[in-house]
Amino acid sequence: MTELNWCKNTYYIFGLKGTVGAVSINGVVPACKTLDCLTVFAKSTDDLKTVFSVIRQYDKDDICSRHYVENDLFSKTFTFGVPDKKSLEFFNDTQASLLFDNAVESLKSIGGIAVTIDISPFVNAAKLLYEGSFVAERFAGNREFFEKDLDKCLDVIRTIIGNSQKFSAVDSYNDRYKLLEYKRVADEILDKVDFIVTPTAPTIYSIKDVLADPIKLNSNIGYYTNFMNLLDFSAIAVPAGFRQTGEKKDLPFGVTFFTKAFKDDALLDIAARYSNYTRYPLGSMLLPFNVVEESSKVSDSTECQLCVCGAHLKGFALNSQLSDLGGRFVKSTRTSKNYRMYIVSDDGKVIKPGLVRNSDNGESLEVEVYSISKDKLGYFMQLIPYPLGIGRVELESSDYVLGFICEGEAVKGKMDITSYGGYRAYMQSIGKSS
Repeated sequence: MTELNWCKNTYYIFGLKGTVGAVSINGVVPACKTLDCLTVFAKSTDDLKTVFSVIRQYDKDDICSRHYVENDLFSKTFTFGVPDKKSLEFFNDTQASLLFDNAVESLKSIGGIAVTIDISPFVNAAKLLYEGSFVAERFAGNREFFEKDLDKCLDVIRTIIGNSQKFSAVDSYNDRYKLLEYKRVADEILDKVDFIVTPTAPTIYSIKDVLADPIKLNSNIGYYTNFMNLLDFSAIAVPAGFRQTGEKKDLPFGVTFFTKAFKDDALLDIAARYSNYTRYPLGSMLLPFNVVEESSKVSDSTECQLCVCGAHLKGFALNSQLSDLGGRFVKSTRTSKNYRMYIVSDDGKVIKPGLVRNSDNGESLEVEVYSISKDKLGYFMQLIPYPLGIGRVELESSDYVLGFICEGEAVKGKMDITSYGGYRAYMQSIGKSS
């Protein structure tokens, strides 16, 4: 048999790693019974949706089975997390890095607002799967076979399963405590966005290379996936282009959208919207893309974006007014170069600035954008005293969003703090940092 370094036919495919327990694993030889889930592969999101809707049935004979819980879909305007540059890993695959950046821009083009996140808690959780005591569950799932016929396993499997027996019950509990810590932090990050996008795999290797170093290279490939089941997330992998140059030229790249459990339908829908926009060819024959169904349930967002510039910034006195109404932090950014800022009131407790548009002599100022329910916005506006109000603020991106503005007449004779670049810097200069 001729050894193949690369698969002859490279092509796109979609994959759904549904919520753990949503699909029965009865009859499946277990890897880790409490974590196992059956993944669906297909050439379109429509096919994934059809298959998943059929197989996600509660099975009373499967001790890990869970009743599926329906969730709302993401709105037309949505937020998504993007790992910061220091935590993104491509193992020197520069083409993969470029394709990932393109995928992020595609998500923005279909209504997404990117929010930078720290993915290290997710990656640290992933390490527990093979480097910690969780690997002992692989031994537990097939103990009789391993004790009798471990020598019949591949060397790499024998090494991994053999190492599992060095862990104690105490190690197991300690690793579970670590996982709970990572889970709490990860969920807090996901509370701020609808979903997170990562590469499906940071790079791709030849069969020859993997056979030469299977543990390390498989670990590299699973850099962005090994935490999914451990942290109880659902995920969908979608096409994101072909590499254009280098030794891996013409090989495909994909990205994964993931979020909390039971959001599978929402992920399927956002994947349909994404693929309708990118229109990559499908299947092993590189068939032309056919527009796939998007859910009719998606309506205009029930939330709106609100720009704040003063005491409502994170860490300052009035930020709780936003959080108490369910406001979610979206991003830190700046205004266009058309604004000036003044101190309009100081009651000894809260110093309040006023943002005034000045196209002739303005500067760019630090602001934060929050997402707030439209039905809460009216109540929030009642908390805003004269001369402040809500109007349209131009961001450095040239987009206009709802935000705090101030009447021009009210700032006459008031202290101009524009030169500080924003309220936070001014407060730090007078020793009242957040």
